[in-house]
Amino acid sequence: MTPREAGLRAREMIAAERERQVAGEGYSAAHDDRHRNGSLLAAARIYLHHGTDGPAPLGPDGQALVWPWEPDSFKPRDRISNLVRAGALCKAEIARRVRAGISTVPAHHKLQAAMAELALALRAAEPSA
Repeated sequence: MTPREAGLRAREMIAAERERQVAGEGYSAAHDDRHRNGSLLAAARIYLHHGTDGPAPLGPDGQALVWPWEPDSFKPRDRISNLVRAGALCKAEIARRVRAGISTVPAHHKLQAAMAELALALRAAEPSA
């Protein structure tokens, strides 16, 4: 897989996850608009950390110390899944900020980081030829 192919695959995976969140979980624009406190981006940041070599700090119960929502909603998985979730949460935050008429720069930065890490993880997971 070339770097370009990995980047395109990362975008597809993030878009599919965001669609799953909306269609399957009910996380609509109206739902996301209630998260004006930065919690979407905070959750994205935690999943991003769990998708790299430096995971977010965990408490004794295994929950992220700074998770913005109910503890049982924190469901880290493998590196690729965590990066996909981070990207999807960034996309939700970007859309929320656009609707609110505020800067999308912080969320775009996190989305770019998630996509770059995801592309690297996809290339690393590919069997050697």
